[in-house]
Amino acid sequence: MQTFLSLDILTIIHKECFSKHSSELRKISGLYLYETLTISLGKVFEMYVERILPDIMLSIADGKESVRKAALQANRTIMSKLSNHAIKQVLPIFLQGLYNDNWRSKLASVEALGNTAFCAPRQIASFLP
Repeated sequence: MQTFLSLDILTIIHKECFSKHSSELRKISGLYLYETLTISLGKVFEMYVERILPDIMLSIADGKESVRKAALQANRTIMSKLSNHAIKQVLPIFLQGLYNDNWRSKLASVEALGNTAFCAPRQIASFLP
């Protein structure tokens, strides 16, 4: 765990894979890395989800279909691994995206909110009145 923090892997992934001029392949690779980190680190990775969500949301709104598909898959995987507390932390980020002027960004927010369905049933039930 100390190595993950000391290497600042998330900053490296962000700079290399999600800069303005990154290629389609780099974006997809970055999304796969986020997905793999979520699976391998489990609940420990929850504290970093808010940091990677902007990259995923931008990728869901990307012009390339392959990037969008990879982003949706990464989002599903990440949402399926989150606890109640983490879901409550990320919902405002998704809701804020609904006020964006770009239609793809709005669609990305709706898709991300839809991916909350991949959470455990007990987690979804806790949000209902």
